[in-house]
Amino acid sequence: MEKVQAVVFLLFVLIFTVIQGACSSSEERDCNWLLRVEETIPVMEDGLTIEYTLVLIAYKMGGKDVYGSYEGAAYIGSRMNASGLSGIFAKITDGFDTDIYANNLSFELEPFDREEYARYGSSERHSLPPLADYDSMALLSPVMKGHTNHNPFIEIIDGFAGGYFDSGGGDAFVAMKIAVNSGKVYVEIPSICNESFEGTITGSPKINEKKYQDEIKKLEELMEKAVEERAKGR
Repeated sequence: MEKVQAVVFLLFVLIFTVIQGACSSSEERDCNWLLRVEETIPVMEDGLTIEYTLVLIAYKMGGKDVYGSYEGAAYIGSRMNASGLSGIFAKITDGFDTDIYANNLSFELEPFDREEYARYGSSERHSLPPLADYDSMALLSPVMKGHTNHNPFIEIIDGFAGGYFDSGGGDAFVAMKIAVNSGKVYVEIPSICNESFEGTITGSPKINEKKYQDEIKKLEELMEKAVEERAKGR
């Protein structure tokens, strides 16, 4: 009986050693890296809900860790429906929508610096260092193309109705802060909203250029859809 127990114990040790070795060698393999964020966050502001959306895709070819140069694309959208202001005497619909994007992002993931991260792109009252420590960060201000529609419409109970429409577009620098910790990605866009968008970063030899381009295609389709909806007045 003791011999059987000894054999079982030795097998357990052997299996554990093999697993540990596989994990270690996996971590040391050369990988390709895909950073992906896709999240919509509703934010209540002055009684109205504004939905902020971020889609960020970035890719790094090669490397044994997350550090290094990435290229990618990003889309930022915001939607506000003024129907929340409707009351007994008036019905209000629509509001505003904004779409901005950049398809030539490039940034460097480097060791995290709390003070530098806190200051970047933030006003003094929002420049407190983050409470958490992260592994790495990227600070960037890409030129993003954008378009905004303002189209609130009001209908009063006595039959009066009226609306307002305005639109504009152009290019602007948009500060973005990316923090990475244990495979998790956190993105702040101080000039857009005070929320943090979350995503993931994955490293694997199986991640290739085609997978990255497939993700970029999804992002481009999202931007095209936003343009089409604006053209329809939605």
